[in-house]
Amino acid sequence: VDGVQRWHAIDGTLRSIYISVGAAYDILDRVSIGASVNIIKSEVKTIRARNASGGNSIATEGRSLIDVSGWNGAFALGVIGEVAPEKVWIGMSYQSQPGMGEMALEGTLKNKYGQSPATTDEVKLLQELPDIFRIGVRARPIKEAEIRFFGDVTNWSVFDRQCIIPAAGEDCPIDDETGSSPATENVPYLNLRRDWGPAFGIRGGGSYW
Repeated sequence: VDGVQRWHAIDGTLRSIYISVGAAYDILDRVSIGASVNIIKSEVKTIRARNASGGNSIATEGRSLIDVSGWNGAFALGVIGEVAPEKVWIGMSYQSQPGMGEMALEGTLKNKYGQSPATTDEVKLLQELPDIFRIGVRARPIKEAEIRFFGDVTNWSVFDRQCIIPAAGEDCPIDDETGSSPATENVPYLNLRRDWGPAFGIRGGGSYW
């Protein structure tokens, strides 16, 4: 109760659902190429504690609920080659960012402070989700055994902030160094600095028949 985490999140959902259609084609029995088109439904619905003054007084504390969603497109490309007949295969793929850049999710922001009446504003949430690079190798040193390795780089460095702006706005006019906003209208409600870095993963496995 009244823990500091309430200023960051009390309850919430952050979700992107992909609907994908893909196809692949085999070239010369040694190389296969593939591609897919994605339609993505993204949703953000979170509630947190908030004070109109920006302080942490429990007496004037309220709640803030954002409920936004939107549709975006994306694509993926891949290739796999049999570099040594029936011995070694190498594959690579690329998954683009949702929306190929900045996403604008639209919906409402509801605020309730102390004894004041609740307010509802039409807003947009601006953010960028990552693109992903993958590479994999599988090899059969003998006919009865196979080993597999793959790695990926997820470019979370593009997820530098989440900015909530009025629905009439188009961008987030905030100076990241000073935190100030030069705009006289459509001033952002909230700018959450993220400044994440890339994520890396490596996995391995094998089979024996």
